[in-house]
Amino acid sequence: MRQRHLSKDIETEFLSALKKKYSDRTVDLYRNNLDVFSQFLALSSKSIQDANYNDIVEFLDNLKSKGRSSQTRNQYLASLRFYYNNLKGKKFPFETYNIQRSYVGETPVHIPEEELIEIIAAAESFRDRMLICLTYGSGLELGELRELKPTDINFNNRTIKVRGRKSMFTTVLAENLVEDLKEYIKEYKPTKYLFEGQKKGTKLSDNGVRWTLNQALKKTGIVKHYKFKNLKYSFIKHLQHRGYDLLSILKLAGNSSEATAYKYLKMDTREDMLRVSPLDLIMKPKSASISTLKLSKKVSQLSNEDEKNYLLEAIQCFDSGALRAGIVITWIAAMRNLQNKLLKYHSLHSINTAIEKHVREPKPIRSITDFAYILEGVQLKAACDLGQIEKNEKLVLENCLDLRNNCGHPGQYKPEEYKALAFLEDLLTIIFDK
Repeated sequence: MRQRHLSKDIETEFLSALKKKYSDRTVDLYRNNLDVFSQFLALSSKSIQDANYNDIVEFLDNLKSKGRSSQTRNQYLASLRFYYNNLKGKKFPFETYNIQRSYVGETPVHIPEEELIEIIAAAESFRDRMLICLTYGSGLELGELRELKPTDINFNNRTIKVRGRKSMFTTVLAENLVEDLKEYIKEYKPTKYLFEGQKKGTKLSDNGVRWTLNQALKKTGIVKHYKFKNLKYSFIKHLQHRGYDLLSILKLAGNSSEATAYKYLKMDTREDMLRVSPLDLIMKPKSASISTLKLSKKVSQLSNEDEKNYLLEAIQCFDSGALRAGIVITWIAAMRNLQNKLLKYHSLHSINTAIEKHVREPKPIRSITDFAYILEGVQLKAACDLGQIEKNEKLVLENCLDLRNNCGHPGQYKPEEYKALAFLEDLLTIIFDK
């Protein structure tokens, strides 16, 4: 660990003043910056208390000569201005020191909409899905997400109060997230922060937040190394691609600086605040699609990878409004779950005997792959004979199979939403929840 040059008294006073106004990350940055300035002064046998404005100018010029970026030098300037002018009451003319901003830097990389839908569907748990959706759907940075509190959410106006790096701002809450976020708060019961760590009342760590995205990326097989900041870039670019003007989008995301606008190309501005989230543009509203809340919870509870992957794919279908595909794939996951339970709780002999009651000379079941040769209706009857499901449950599942067949066969059939909802409820209750 690097040795600090600041005296204990100066450091304590500085930290106490910073914590009243800034985030933990900014506090650490400003403290380190003041410590580096203290080291610079020590080379001339000067102390923090004895420094004048010329010393500060010399220090900033020295940073420039060493190739430090304009962004870094501005951070040092802000740190010193806070210490000397805000804390110590000096009147140093910091505004006269001009740091020419260079707009050379990384070009924002946004995640394509189709990949983003895959990432959301692959989230490890319901909480992780909410975390990723809220970050993208409201255009948040990692630090802003960690600072959110349940009281910052206004469900009636669909707005979120955000603690930005420099000031508070208000952003949008996606319509798709309103009911799910209410359910999340009800289930997880956060006490102070919206997303808390293992200890109640503490913020989820930076690494904990990043882990959620990394795990989802691994499951999708997407090879691009996306970071959490790419979710905010995607919020901006997806709205821009839909025709919304850039500066209004940046204002909604809490950043309308010239440097940021330069990255995304300048466009005309509008006075009114945007009331749209890109999450609502790439996914159908909950009123017009199937809520995948319960399916998302079930994925995190399953241990079988095949069942998990099928349900993740089904969630993606339902979220994009593809009800037929979602029904077919959910049925596949349910049957795989039932087959695994038959193999776990019953002998191969008893399974084959039950099947033989309903079909002549069937292919013997020796492993789970052999179920592919047995009609699913027969499998349901055998499961009922073995006591794995009740008779009334078999009748319900046979109706579900009829719906699955209607959806799987070529044609113009389009299932009504209420049928899809009932289908999901039946499979969750009879198959997955047992």
